Amino acid sequence: MYGGRSFKVREWLGDGRRSSLDVIADILDTSRGGVKKTHLMYHCNMSFAQLEKYLSLILKTRLVVVEDDGPRFFFKTSGKGRRFLKSYESLKALME
Repeated sequence: MYGGRSFKVREWLGDGRRSSLDVIADILDTSRGGVKKTHLMYHCNMSFAQLEKYLSLILKTRLVVVEDDGPRFFFKTSGKGRRFLKSYESLKALME
């Protein structure tokens, strides 16, 4: 019981949409081996505007680094980003 009624995790978490942390974790997981922006956008099921918003944040916090390969560049999960993913997965497991 929680607050006088039965408590369901799914009910508490919301309407099934991904949280910001879920989106960040998805981007970091996809970027582990190095990916282009278009691949991130399609794999993470995001619009270009959404991806730009999240990339700005995770680049600023150094969860992802940019690798330059001549005319192209790739986004790759940094060591800090891998630590974030490990912590995220541990917290997610606790919620199940």
